[in-house]
Amino acid sequence: MASPYLRINKFEEELLSKISKELNTSRLENNLSVMKESEILHEIIKVASEKIEVIKGELKIK
Repeated sequence: MASPYLRINKFEEELLSKISKELNTSRLENNLSVMKESEILHEIIKVASEKIEVIKGELKIK
């Protein structure tokens, strides 16, 4: 679980907003449920986490 103290910078906030907006638009156009949108976001996080690892406090792309 993410820390409640996690801070995101402007770029990250804009990126998350863009991803969310795209998913929401797609969901509405394709008559998908909010649960499906959430499922897609979880899949994005899962795939991203498989492609990185943390070594000595730094992210490394596999």
